[in-house]
Amino acid sequence: MPAEKPRAGSAEAIAFYNQALTNPGASEPMFRSFYNFYPVVMKELGKKETKYYSQKWVTADAKLREVVPQKDSISKTDLLEMFYIKSMKGIVRAANLNYIEGNTASEIKAASADAFRKLCDDKLIEAIEALTLLGGVGPATAVCILSYKAPEKIAFASDQVLDVINQHIPRNYTTTDC
Repeated sequence: MPAEKPRAGSAEAIAFYNQALTNPGASEPMFRSFYNFYPVVMKELGKKETKYYSQKWVTADAKLREVVPQKDSISKTDLLEMFYIKSMKGIVRAANLNYIEGNTASEIKAASADAFRKLCDDKLIEAIEALTLLGGVGPATAVCILSYKAPEKIAFASDQVLDVINQHIPRNYTTTDC
């Protein structure tokens, strides 16, 4: 296990992963069924009703998944919503909210448009780096943003997923880990 305390759900995710490894023929339907559980898991996270856990962010997540793939860039509202949604799935760095709020609408539009273009050209690291020029946006938040634009190209790995992938090393939240 990583040095950090595993997040709720990590033990179950690791058990599922290990089961899939021992029975590879059953893994695809299992992964598909767990993927289909995403809305249920988000709904459960939303029941906590704190600043970072809210049904409001679950609803925003569903809306963003529908509209962002058709957008050329994101708005400041989109970025703020994505920050809160990401906070439901990972480490909450509350101080980053001040930096994110400090970005102007034009900075967000320019950085996200550049990142989306790079993502379309399959330049994933460059797309991540384009977004990290924004205040409060590190590699994990950048990947979260990009996963809304093209989920078929890049996936946001929640802490539970990172606990599976990096069972014996700490989470670092760097571009290399993405």
